[in-house]
Amino acid sequence: MLRRLIQSPILLTVALGLLSAAPPLNRCASAAETASDNRNEWVGLEVSPLLFGQSLGTAKAGWNDEREFQTTLQLGSFGTLRLLRLNRERYYWTPMQMTLGTTYPQERLSIPAMISTEVGARWKLAGGSAVEFGTAAGAGVILIDYGLGLCDGSCLVGGYGALLSPVFRWRAAHRGRFQGGFVSRALVPLLSPDPRSFQARGFGVLFGVEIAVH
Repeated sequence: MLRRLIQSPILLTVALGLLSAAPPLNRCASAAETASDNRNEWVGLEVSPLLFGQSLGTAKAGWNDEREFQTTLQLGSFGTLRLLRLNRERYYWTPMQMTLGTTYPQERLSIPAMISTEVGARWKLAGGSAVEFGTAAGAGVILIDYGLGLCDGSCLVGGYGALLSPVFRWRAAHRGRFQGGFVSRALVPLLSPDPRSFQARGFGVLFGVEIAVH
């Protein structure tokens, strides 16, 4: 059979053509892995128990005590719900998401609330994991009660209106239709708030975990 194949130019040409057209096994595996990584996300949930807040200017800590860059670290229940996220090899886009939560105890009430859309870049790592850097843009409010001493009015920093939300994620490899990871998300107001309600403009950073359903 081999001698006949070598002696027949037509059969030899056909055989070589079939061999060259067949994709390598590693290429098939790589394509399947890429397709798995790029599956779109139906719904995603970020859960954050920790809020770091900081003023972007001078804020009162008492009747006659003004300090720059007031900071606070608070426990609470915060979440971001993502819908219909589009994944591609190098980027992603979430058309709609909502961030909401509150701290406890209620004596130092801090509330992030935002409706936004998000776009970002993706880099795949070994083992099927990935890191992402993105930014969400939308509207909402960020209230951070740093609660130090007796403030002249409220002890709030933050803002409302147009907000940006830079985000960093580490995402583990897929486990079937599910994918988990760690997330850090900031909420930054673009405009200075009303001084009658806020001591200063300020931002908050949420730290937590996430799960996605593909």
